[in-house]
Amino acid sequence: MKDLGVLFSEKTLSIALGFCTTFVAYRLLSPAGYGAVGVLEALFAVSTSLVAFRTTESLTRCLIEFRKHELAVSSLVKVSLSIDLATRCVSVAMVAIAASLAEDYFARLNVTYDLVLLLGVGNLMAFPQDTYTSLIREQRAFRYMATASLSSKVVLLFGLCVLFGLNISTLWSYIAVVLVSRLFQLGFIVHFIRRYQSRPSEITTLIRDGLRAFANPFRFWHDARYADYWYFLKMGFFTSTLSGLVKNGSDMLLIGHFGTATDVGHYKLAKSLAEKIQIAPSLLAPYFFQDFSEWVVEGRYDRLRSFLKRVVSLWSPTVAAACLLAFLVCQPVIVTFFGNDSLAAVYHFRILLAGMFVQIALFWVQPLVLSLKLLKAQLLGVLFVATGYFLIVLLFQPIVGVYSISSALAFAWGGGYLYLLVALQRQRSLLHCA
Repeated sequence: MKDLGVLFSEKTLSIALGFCTTFVAYRLLSPAGYGAVGVLEALFAVSTSLVAFRTTESLTRCLIEFRKHELAVSSLVKVSLSIDLATRCVSVAMVAIAASLAEDYFARLNVTYDLVLLLGVGNLMAFPQDTYTSLIREQRAFRYMATASLSSKVVLLFGLCVLFGLNISTLWSYIAVVLVSRLFQLGFIVHFIRRYQSRPSEITTLIRDGLRAFANPFRFWHDARYADYWYFLKMGFFTSTLSGLVKNGSDMLLIGHFGTATDVGHYKLAKSLAEKIQIAPSLLAPYFFQDFSEWVVEGRYDRLRSFLKRVVSLWSPTVAAACLLAFLVCQPVIVTFFGNDSLAAVYHFRILLAGMFVQIALFWVQPLVLSLKLLKAQLLGVLFVATGYFLIVLLFQPIVGVYSISSALAFAWGGGYLYLLVALQRQRSLLHCA
């Protein structure tokens, strides 16, 4: 409960800081400029999804199983860092190539090549994030994580307020402030990863050792102890790739294709506000995954079942009431803070709210699926979501225009969790094997 208190406190402050940051950024850049930033961020999100070897779930599960094997844990951390760095480098290279090949598309949205490269540097700075998240869970260092996260958000908000006060509204200056905040957080991440090692080493040394270990096929690729690590990584790649393409980038690129930079700005505003509401469950899901995995590994299924009953009985009514309230107050709040020209964002937000309700109410489903190793079910769920997403865009875009994108995203947010819930109902015997 102490950890949950820290997490909720951090996320409450994050929501407040995030709302203030969105407000200042939207006012500073205008809807068109804010939309240009959205396209840039979407481009990197898509490229990262295409090489989505997410090490978070793999490392989290194996850290639990190898707690008494210090050498194995150290090797896994090093390999994970190496994979994270390699995928980020490939992602940035893909964006650089795409930006040079699609000059007309980006020129229409006022996105220049130098901005792409500048944000690419910021994308590289985030490479240790997945490994760091796993180590935070293992050490339950949530207070440290909260300090790092909130500090970087305060730096970002302060920088944007300075730009707003000086009336500096260029995309260059905005991205420069983003880089400073990411560099600030990177310092916290590097310090924690070094401290975690029994023999503190520089990050460059850890990566070098990881590359050497990764290149040794007899040690990792064919070592039975690491089978779960590679299985999670392999299945997670396909799942994260499809899920990331649908939820974290293709939407803004599609709006940029069908609409204008201003349309992207309105959509980005609505999505940004929606994601602020999702912060609490998005934080609790990794925390639950850690606990669920421990209970499954230790065979404590009674504890798991009783915990799920409490979550469902208390959480779902609260979410329903909160979403109804958000539907009613979103128009006066958005128009008051962001201006009358942001009315389109209200419509996007209300459409997204339907998917948000399902996703938030069932946020515990995905960590449970992962802890039970139902990775094939998760992959099939993502295939179901991706198919529905693009069908909605193709069928409804000629009718409702850019609102087809928010409708498709609402389906993607909620549809996957409903599919996984059905998959869990079919696997109920797994929860009664104790």
